[in-house]
Amino acid sequence: YQRRVRGLKCSIMRTKSTTILVLVSYLILSVFSGLIPDDEEDLTQYEVARAELHTCTGCNLDSFPKVKTFIEQDAQNFPDLNVKYTGGDPRLRFYDRNNDIVETVFVFEMSRERIKEVLISNGIKQIDRKISEKEEL
Repeated sequence: YQRRVRGLKCSIMRTKSTTILVLVSYLILSVFSGLIPDDEEDLTQYEVARAELHTCTGCNLDSFPKVKTFIEQDAQNFPDLNVKYTGGDPRLRFYDRNNDIVETVFVFEMSRERIKEVLISNGIKQIDRKISEKEEL
């Protein structure tokens, strides 16, 4: 009788171990399968197409002088960047070509230069308006 019980316990333990191993494997595969594109078209799906700088308005914006200066002096040099006064802490939202949010970056503590670096590193092109205006003349 003890042999059967011991054999049954071993069998149950192996079954539990196998079940846990299968569940962990499934979890790992499901997490990482979304990160690997199936074909070349999926690679371009996640490219940033545009960005929005969401920020607060009026005197609240005075609390973020670096962001305010960026908006006043630099934002117009990024044609794919729209400034939206929606309230809350200043943040950049990056969108793909399907208008899905790809990433959100809070910029309330960043310098003007760092905000520009974040935009450029995410594929938002910067132009020099002064040069462009001279070329049009």
